[in-house]
Amino acid sequence: MVKRITRHGNGSAIALDQTILEQLGLKIGDQVQLTCSSGSVVITPVHGVIPDAQFAASQAKMLKRYRTTLQHLAK
Repeated sequence: MVKRITRHGNGSAIALDQTILEQLGLKIGDQVQLTCSSGSVVITPVHGVIPDAQFAASQAKMLKRYRTTLQHLAK
């Protein structure tokens, strides 16, 4: 499949057909990882990633709850 790079605001974009999104299990708004290797761009779906702020809040809650246990395990 050949696609054309188009202007999108101050950047550029490549539109993905709905069939490609369905094959990858993606929908608009999902995150993908882009990697470049040997002149190719690889698009990989990112599933199950939580935002950094949410991760930090969960980590702080866990550390508060299990601090004593974790300290004993560290010895």
